[in-house]
Amino acid sequence: MRIAEGVEVLSVDGVWRGNPMRVHPVLLREGDQIVLVDTAFPGQVEALRQAIRACGVEISQIRTVLLTHQDLDHIGNAPALVRESGAEVWAHPEEVPYIEGARTLLKFDPARLSPEQREALDPVLRDRPRVKVTRYLVDGERLPLCGGVRVVHTPGHTPGHLSLFLELPRILISGDALVVTDGQLRGPIPEFTPDRATAMASVRKLADLEPDVVVCYHGGVYGPGAARRLRELAVGD
Repeated sequence: MRIAEGVEVLSVDGVWRGNPMRVHPVLLREGDQIVLVDTAFPGQVEALRQAIRACGVEISQIRTVLLTHQDLDHIGNAPALVRESGAEVWAHPEEVPYIEGARTLLKFDPARLSPEQREALDPVLRDRPRVKVTRYLVDGERLPLCGGVRVVHTPGHTPGHLSLFLELPRILISGDALVVTDGQLRGPIPEFTPDRATAMASVRKLADLEPDVVVCYHGGVYGPGAARRLRELAVGD
């Protein structure tokens, strides 16, 4: 779904561990510079390909894969995309050891899992996606796309979680810092957010941007008029 010039919100459906899931990567285009923000669950590359193709783009044309954070549903198809396109991979430096495979993904740390969970997830962890990060993104950096894209460090859900603020259309790509459930914009899902206090500080930081539209990886597009709801969340609604 095109929500502004050069901004396409994708919908990728699949099944993860027996449960139907829908996620919303974003395709950004400025001339021949094509950036994909997040990459869906492992094994969903063909569904992702179809969603990208519906926007008139082929995977081979992608120049950059931007990962908002390390979670499996965000990094899942990055290795396959890089193999096919030769794309660069951008992420926050705090996420790099996890994305590259030097450290176990935080939410799959054995200390956080029961023996039953470790056994069920063992096949996933043994073959989890790993990809080389070629550029580190930092808070406040401005990318020359879509009239200017500001990098916003929004830790809490993970330490190096990033959001992106498209300055001209006032669109916020929030990754998992925010979600849409039952048609309402909400803060990050508590059970998947290890540092809730820091995550809520990030919500307040995002509220200061006063976006008109928010794109959540889980739930999709909220807005126009998102700034008011974000202000409510920032004061604890």
